[in-house]
Amino acid sequence: MIDEAILKYHQDYLALPDYALASSGARIIPRLTSPTYELEPTENLKWIIHKMIPFRDTSPAITALYPDTNVGQCWPMVGNNGSIGILLSKTIKVTGVTIEHAGKQVLLDRRSAPKNFALWGVYDQGQHVIELASGQYNAEDPIAVQSFPVSPQKPTRVVVIRVKDNWGHPDYTCLYRIRIHGEPI
Repeated sequence: MIDEAILKYHQDYLALPDYALASSGARIIPRLTSPTYELEPTENLKWIIHKMIPFRDTSPAITALYPDTNVGQCWPMVGNNGSIGILLSKTIKVTGVTIEHAGKQVLLDRRSAPKNFALWGVYDQGQHVIELASGQYNAEDPIAVQSFPVSPQKPTRVVVIRVKDNWGHPDYTCLYRIRIHGEPI
């Protein structure tokens, strides 16, 4: 029983393949992705940073395709809405989307969490776009990993997550991890 508990702890408890996982070959499509939010330091800090340390305070969008959801390990997109375009690791019939944010138990300010979103499938080299699902990520839920079902459409390799709004942060929205589930063709 202990061995089973340890095995379960070390596995992904969703037990679903993630076709948006960067380490499996998924990639960001820049032209379908919003700009990254970048913090501008004050003039005094610019001099210190330039002279003392390499400055990097933002993560590229591909951060949302990795499994690290520790506080601060997110992709901050500009504003309270935007999108992330993903080239999946394989062509699939999409059956679900999972959105993760840092847990409310460890995060001081959850206003940057996505709220309402839509998942779009892109077909025929961008000629057709179909909404596959929409939903609301609940930032107050103690469970930070939230999955949403998708009625399978025709197979695609390109999806876009469109964040319609967040939970109130005016400057940026943080995406910690996006997972896309499906049936390979």
